[in-house]
Amino acid sequence: ESRAAAHAVFRDGRWVCAVLAGQELLGSLVLHGRPDLEGPDRRLFERSGVVTALLLLLRRSVAETENRVRGDLMTDLLTAPDRDPVGLVDRGRRLGVDLNRPHLLLVAEAGAAVRERLAGAAVQYLFGSGSVSAEHAGASVLLLPCGDGGPGEAARAAAGQLTQLVGAPVTVAGAGPAA
Repeated sequence: ESRAAAHAVFRDGRWVCAVLAGQELLGSLVLHGRPDLEGPDRRLFERSGVVTALLLLLRRSVAETENRVRGDLMTDLLTAPDRDPVGLVDRGRRLGVDLNRPHLLLVAEAGAAVRERLAGAAVQYLFGSGSVSAEHAGASVLLLPCGDGGPGEAARAAAGQLTQLVGAPVTVAGAGPAA
């Protein structure tokens, strides 16, 4: 209702303000404990929705740019690893990936209906691990540092988690280690 009205609305004891980017609903702000929200307070609450939308769009833009840069690095690693090894290592370092360490390469595929979700699931699966993933040749490719197990164990673990994240079967093959 707040979305259609383009203002905060009071329903069920709460004020609700849509967080919009154009016509896209990014979320909602909810305020409870203030049955009366008049004048400046209401405008401040509505402006908070605008500021929240701007912050979410900025965050999305940064994430999209970072994913594009990570994808470029992965493409270069897969298609031209000898072109500029020092440059590749520097680019990896800037992204939090130590390419001087041994890594495993995983290739994940899923049915056409969930293929788009697979790329996002791969990013989510690797978050904070010093790893990188990208789409390449129709598959999601994941580069992760070697752990205690080998590529088979890493592929099984990734397949289980990615299947859960996308809600459909995901097949993963692994190879490595390589530096």
